Amino acid sequence: MAIQNSIDLTATGVVTHDGSGVFTGSALTQYTTLVGGASNTISSVAVGTSGQVLTSNGAGANPSYQDASGGVSGPVSSTDNALSRWDGTGGDTLQDSTVIVTDNGEMTNASQPAFCAYQGTTDNNETGDGTAFFLGDTDVGTTLTERFDQNADFTPGASGGAVFTAPVTGRCQFNMFVLVQGMNGSTHSPAMDIVTSNVTYTYGASASPPSGNYAMSTSVLTDMDSADTAKFSVTVSSSTKVVDIFGDASKPRTVVSGFLAC
Repeated sequence: MAIQNSIDLTATGVVTHDGSGVFTGSALTQYTTLVGGASNTISSVAVGTSGQVLTSNGAGANPSYQDASGGVSGPVSSTDNALSRWDGTGGDTLQDSTVIVTDNGEMTNASQPAFCAYQGTTDNNETGDGTAFFLGDTDVGTTLTERFDQNADFTPGASGGAVFTAPVTGRCQFNMFVLVQGMNGSTHSPAMDIVTSNVTYTYGASASPPSGNYAMSTSVLTDMDSADTAKFSVTVSSSTKVVDIFGDASKPRTVVSGFLAC
């Protein structure tokens, strides 16, 4: 005797197989899952909810629909070689990122703050009398020229000086190179400052620098809170305001740069 290939089940109930190819019993809820039980019985597992999965509960117990555990979902599309990152705190949703790891292992991030800017023209007679000249101060000098400004956190020219504004809390590396002209080695005393919201880092040059052109450089890795700023100044003291801040577009000698390190 042939066993039916399908049964139309529309209401709650249990179907029993009598061993001779006959299914008997009341109907079951539509879309339930049938499972084999003891004594040739077939019972049903209640319909789960959308997104649940059918899970084994071990020998001697019917499986059941349960919430998925450890599964993750993501966007419809993603960027090739981009690292995935969590979206929210639920632990089950991923999102795309701008962090790229090439097939050779090189890592880049187009959103990582980084900048480099230089002085393209000379600002004449800006210090020498103890005046602090801030690079990129449009009130008394010229704006700096950007080589690059990744993530757009650096303003190359503004009242009070060019300024980097930290987009997040972290550690930032800053570098400063300056060429001053018109130095009088017997009287002038030069210094340069990296001025942040938290602290001012001062590089004091030799008390008796050579006359004429004098190059200085300094750098620092420092803490920055979100929205903190960093500016760059040059001060030459002990004489009159006769010292120039050199600028050249083809061979930059006065340059500032920085990046978010960690």
